Amino acid sequence: MDTLFEKLLSYYNLSLSDYDYLTRELSLSDIKDPYLFKDMDKVFNIVNYSLENNEKIIIYGDYDCDGIMATSILVKMFSYLNKDVGYYVPSRYIDGYGINIQRAKQIIEKGYKLVILCDNGIVANEEIKYLKDNNIKVIIIDHHKPGDVLPDADAIIHPSVSNFSQIATSAGFCSFMVSYAILKKIDIYLLILGAISIISDMMPLKDFNRDIVRLASSLYENNKYYALDLLKENDVFNYLCIQMKMAPKINAVGRLLKTNKINCLIKFLTSDDKDLVKQIYKDIYSINEQRKFISKNISIDESDTDSSAIVSIYDIEEGMVGLLANKILNIYHKPTIIFTYDSNDSTILKGSIRVDDGYDAIELLKNVDNLLINYGGHAFAGGVTIKKDKYNEFKEKIISICQKNIQVQKPLKAIEISIGDINLSLCRLVESFSPFGEEFKPPIFKICNVSKSFLQLNKTKKHIITNLSIFSQIVAFNIDDDFFKNGSMVDLYGTISLHNYHGTSRVQFLVNKYFNNPS
Repeated sequence: MDTLFEKLLSYYNLSLSDYDYLTRELSLSDIKDPYLFKDMDKVFNIVNYSLENNEKIIIYGDYDCDGIMATSILVKMFSYLNKDVGYYVPSRYIDGYGINIQRAKQIIEKGYKLVILCDNGIVANEEIKYLKDNNIKVIIIDHHKPGDVLPDADAIIHPSVSNFSQIATSAGFCSFMVSYAILKKIDIYLLILGAISIISDMMPLKDFNRDIVRLASSLYENNKYYALDLLKENDVFNYLCIQMKMAPKINAVGRLLKTNKINCLIKFLTSDDKDLVKQIYKDIYSINEQRKFISKNISIDESDTDSSAIVSIYDIEEGMVGLLANKILNIYHKPTIIFTYDSNDSTILKGSIRVDDGYDAIELLKNVDNLLINYGGHAFAGGVTIKKDKYNEFKEKIISICQKNIQVQKPLKAIEISIGDINLSLCRLVESFSPFGEEFKPPIFKICNVSKSFLQLNKTKKHIITNLSIFSQIVAFNIDDDFFKNGSMVDLYGTISLHNYHGTSRVQFLVNKYFNNPS
């Protein structure tokens, strides 16, 4: 009979040598050469020319966690070189995504000579031409899907355009690699910000993406970073902490704040003034609590969930549509596009798309680009804007396209265990395969024929919390009212992790699917 270790190897289709490589000890020498990016030599020369000639430089970023990390990396990099640079993170509500002509004009008026666009710019052809026509140098650091014609920038750092890799990665990673080239060394703090961006933007945990996340986790505890310590709330710094605690707080500010005060996030991550950082964190925490309250109280309209794709309009804040699309995708596993009304123009709808494996978000939108005002993003997620009067046609076409491309439901892949296997030993074994994320998800385990009478509801009668011992438990959230009525036995599917709550650690089997067995 195979051991659980052997079953995990089989689950991931790994050989023992694959596992040894996957879990090998890493050092900074394992980080790839930044000059594998075509144009990195151009970036080095442009930046050094600007530094030597004391030119005004501005970093123009983006409002999501990846954009915030990318911008902060570059601002901090220049501070190490004793260069104060300007920076601007656009407001989702005031500016929309990426640079626009109005902001380009202001950049020219303020006398900037070098603009570095990070986490945007790869499709900003018109705006970049305007800057270039006014003798402004432009560097693009981006990872979104390029258009058919690249902008006429002085240098482009982009994973595929720059021939670095066909593996998707984040703008934060690309900015970190720029810092490596400019500083001629790896700065640990900037590496950690790059790792946060990879997890926050759901990049595949393969190759160099995986290495930087593992390195960041191993190096974090040797250093103290006040701002990041606040974000992680005394938790252990790892992929799960980034996913569940750190990135959501940063993203919440861009989702809900309707002013350009979002730029305080750059100060939060780059300032050495602890009092200032602490004050900014109070605002971040408050906004995130507001985000959690709104998210919890959005009811899903099930009227659109029977189609091959879910396309709906919700009257919610623009910044919440991505969260809602992701929530619906995780429940129904169908391409999901959620729109809301543009607060400045009632004839326009702004939306977010999220897709599972088997679909490409941007390729899907390309099929209906004649109906769109604009769109962009990457394979897993994107943004889309349409005229309200095009909505019904858009919805019909998307559903029709997805109907023709119905993904065959794969059998649920899982490793069978017994209740007695839910212990610290299995938890440590699972963690040895981590970090987990896109294209390397946590392993799913199943426990067959569990008596429902064994499972205990909490006081609210909404969740199952069954303590197996003082060290382990089975947990299932938001259990259906009919769960205990349909049969007496159930097969449970879920993940294993170490859960910390009020200073107590327990091994938790977290149920994410169940199937009733006949009585």
